[in-house]
Amino acid sequence: MILKLKERVNKIMFINISNTLSKDWEPNKTQEAQKWGKIIDIEFPYIDPMSSDDIFEETVDESKDKIKKLNPKKGDCVCIEGEIGITFDIIDYVHSCLNYVVCCYPVIDNDKNFIKFRFFYIM
Repeated sequence: MILKLKERVNKIMFINISNTLSKDWEPNKTQEAQKWGKIIDIEFPYIDPMSSDDIFEETVDESKDKIKKLNPKKGDCVCIEGEIGITFDIIDYVHSCLNYVVCCYPVIDNDKNFIKFRFFYIM
């Protein structure tokens, strides 16, 4: 079940999984993420489109291991931007660990400027 997040509870960690590290974000994007908690960057995995399923799974598993080491708790937020198959796999993994995951995505304007994060959770 996917629901729009109305209330932020147990704000702890904002996990950024993308090809853009938070140090390279616009200041207002960083400030918005810090309202949630400490920003942790995990580089979004690159997988050659011609890779085998085994390579795909191995690469995604490496990202899952990085997340596992962070020991996410209920209320942490995962902001993930990248290829949809990998994104789904990682969010499904976090959900399986917590039975709950807060996700977000950045809203940008036509000039590619950050406006805000839109939050939702998956139960």
